[in-house]
Amino acid sequence: MATRRNNADLLKSAKYMTKEIFHGRNHPKYQMIELYDSIQDRMMPDDVRSLSDKYSSITTSGNPSLGEDFDFILEEKNKQLKSWIPKGGPSDKIWLTVCRNNKILEMIKEHCLKLFQIKSEKQDMGKARSLGIDDAIVVYRMLLRRSDYLGKKGDHVSISGIALDEELTDFSKLALTKRIHLLKTEFLGLPVLPEHCSFRHPVAVTPSEKQKFQSTNSMTVKQLQHEIEKLLDRIEDKFQLDYHKELYQQEVKTKRKAKLVHFLNELKVVMDAQETHSMDLATLLAE
Repeated sequence: MATRRNNADLLKSAKYMTKEIFHGRNHPKYQMIELYDSIQDRMMPDDVRSLSDKYSSITTSGNPSLGEDFDFILEEKNKQLKSWIPKGGPSDKIWLTVCRNNKILEMIKEHCLKLFQIKSEKQDMGKARSLGIDDAIVVYRMLLRRSDYLGKKGDHVSISGIALDEELTDFSKLALTKRIHLLKTEFLGLPVLPEHCSFRHPVAVTPSEKQKFQSTNSMTVKQLQHEIEKLLDRIEDKFQLDYHKELYQQEVKTKRKAKLVHFLNELKVVMDAQETHSMDLATLLAE
């Protein structure tokens, strides 16, 4: 069985250059896979890394664009062997018969399929399944060129005119920041602080999506408690401060999230009234 070894550096480059897609949006499993894979590659002894690179991706089909690791190939072969085994728990004799005669069985199968003019699965091996979007891609490229979308300055909108979040142009930078935060908290053991809440959310695509991420309903209980305690410390009126602190400690702090959200919103109203009063007082003194 002939094998072709692929370029391990190309594989690593492809994974590294696309990491922002996983870390910029909501793909927690792929984020962890990417980080584990990158760290493991860095920490390997040189001899182990060399061996891993040598066999990280091979193909037995002869297709130059098809690469798999050994585990995947073994799984495919195991699946193919099982197709010849009847349902139920096969005996050792059945396994031995199928494995020893697998090549002959496959040849008989191919011959029968050809005889009855039935398309073989092997004919599609190594070929990507067509999604039927080739024409749509060409039309979209024509639209991009005709509208000069990539060359326009000014308001940041989608090609269909939908307003986009102003920070979306820094998508790669923001995604990298989230990746670093995940690396520090999940792998280096640094604590997750309440002010890190923005790292939990994907990079917003539209202003409405950002507003949704930043709303109190999107906060965790710890983040709500932290925000409430910050606002309590900003209350200037001693009577108001004592009242709200006592109310928070006795009636709110240990309650459900909905109670915390309601209290935080009420506290924001109090703070807005305090700021309005301070501005009015400053205006009167200025006159």
